[in-house]
Amino acid sequence: MTSLVEKRVSVISEICPVIEALLYCTNRACGYTVERELQELCLEYPESKDDVTAAFQPIVELERLLDSATTGIDDERLHFFFDRIGEEDKHPRGYSVANSLLMPTERERRSALPFCGYAENGIALSQSDIIVRMRVALAINSDSWATDDCADIASFMGYIRQFPASDADRYRLVDAAVNYKEYIGELYSMLAPIVDLIVARHDLYAPLLARFSALYSNVTFGELNERFSCGSERPITLAEMDQEIELVPCLFNHSKLYSVTFGSEDDSLIVSRIEMHILQDMTAACKRRDIPLAGIAHCVKALGDPTRLKILSMLRNHEVYVQELTEKTGLSFTAISHHMTKLMLAGLVSCERRGNCVYYFSNENSIQWLIDKVSSLLLNDAK
Repeated sequence: MTSLVEKRVSVISEICPVIEALLYCTNRACGYTVERELQELCLEYPESKDDVTAAFQPIVELERLLDSATTGIDDERLHFFFDRIGEEDKHPRGYSVANSLLMPTERERRSALPFCGYAENGIALSQSDIIVRMRVALAINSDSWATDDCADIASFMGYIRQFPASDADRYRLVDAAVNYKEYIGELYSMLAPIVDLIVARHDLYAPLLARFSALYSNVTFGELNERFSCGSERPITLAEMDQEIELVPCLFNHSKLYSVTFGSEDDSLIVSRIEMHILQDMTAACKRRDIPLAGIAHCVKALGDPTRLKILSMLRNHEVYVQELTEKTGLSFTAISHHMTKLMLAGLVSCERRGNCVYYFSNENSIQWLIDKVSSLLLNDAK
């Protein structure tokens, strides 16, 4: 078993356009939009409206562009491929016919194939191979439900007979296994313009990717585990056997977390890949008013260091770039990065990359929230 110290955390600095296209269509089929989530956040947390709106705006704009570019999609076929099957709220990705046929495998994702490559690989699979792919998807999205071997249609029908879904949904799965070549071709035609637009408008979300990398690039496994443990219930469990954690940014996954554990190609590592919304930290900060004492303690703990208090004081009236922090504190770049990671994971500080420089600034709304929350807990007269 790998100790906390030995676990490695790496940050993937780019999204996967194919996964984003699948997530976008899944959201569209179930009636979810990023713009609506933004409106709900602003209504529920008006004190954070300006910050949240500015952060989410690039994703909202991309979503609008995708909506405009896909008006010709047949609504009936969209629902056939992307309506969720089974316990739809169990995982952010959900399970659908489209995900089972086209969701990139780990090897495909790492190879950065063009979208046509994914489609060609899927069409080239034998029926037994496509059934194995569907079985893996069923197991991942249903907490490893049913692992019995099957590789033909007859045994597959028996395999899914007990799957927690309606008979109509089970028939859709069998139909997809029989007609997978035609369906993958149809999905390619439907999704290709979406993938192309996501790639073409990289400029919209590039600053968010830089922010994501800066926020998590120096985080340790212990800090990550502690961060995901805060709240009324633990949103994700990192396997004790994992040797490496990969953090992957996503644009269209409901600001939730999704994880899958796999072995590396040479079986030398056991890796957990955590797909998380690119603004997960911001939505969590907005909702922090509802978390229990453990969450407040996590924020207070980040302040329990004289250097971090000094840094927050320096950020009180203006933003500061990292070189300035090293000069004023006398600390190394590595030490500053460690302290800033602690403050950012607590939601007290944010950063923005401009050219080659990273600028830090305080989140005054979060700091005021923490002051008010601690006061209300410890002082009788607190409002």
